[in-house]
Formats: sequence, C-alpha cells, structure tokens
Amino acid sequence: MPVDTKAATDRLMRFLSVEGITGQEAAIGRELTAALKQAGVPAKAIRLDDANSRIPVPTETGNLIVDLPGRGALHNQPRIMFMTHMDTVPLCAGAKPRNPAARSSTRRRPRSAATIAAAAACW
Repeated sequence: MPVDTKAATDRLMRFLSVEGITGQEAAIGRELTAALKQAGVPAKAIRLDDANSRIPVPTETGNLIVDLPGRGALHNQPRIMFMTHMDTVPLCAGAKPRNPAARSSTRRRPRSAATIAAAAACW
C-alpha cells in the first residue's frame, strides 16, 4: 500500500503545532482523538486510562488507548501494540513546526521526539 506522504506530513505538522509539554498533554490527546475519529476509528475503540491518577507527578490526562480488531488474515492473530508518547520534550516547548520539505537536504537534523511523531503520523 503506497504511503500518502503529503497527508502524512500534513498530519505530522498538525500534531506538532499542538502544545503539550510533559504533564500538560490534554490538548494533544484531544487532537489525536479527533484525528482518529476523522480516520474512521469508532469512538468506542478510543479511551484514556487513569494512569495520571496513579503517579506522583501532576498530569492532565492518562494514556490514549485505541483497541482495533484485526482484519482479513489477521482477524484471529495475537494483538500488536504500537506505543509512543504524546508530550513535547520541555526543551522544545514553544517551537514552531516547519515543513521538512522546505529545509535544505544538506542540513543535519537532530533526532528527537519528532521522529516518533513522524512514525505515528503515517498511520
């Protein structure tokens, strides 16, 4: 299945533009939930757990969990888990995302949480 790189880049830029430093991820959680619903994921398959109430650090929200059944040949196979984080590394708080296609190909790019976000954006 070909990857729609424009749609993936647009989705990534959408997510990167939402502030969500550690402990303050409610806004990005809402944005991810909206994107999942727009992609056709049923609302009943999307939930937030209560992990935030069980840790000693004040946080706005728990983990975003999506349960989807397998389809086709995978309908009765073991579950697969994809996991990432929703927060922005505090060092990057307030940074404005730029389209990577507009950057020079010779410029060195640091590895960061954006790498994980890029993978998540390609669903």
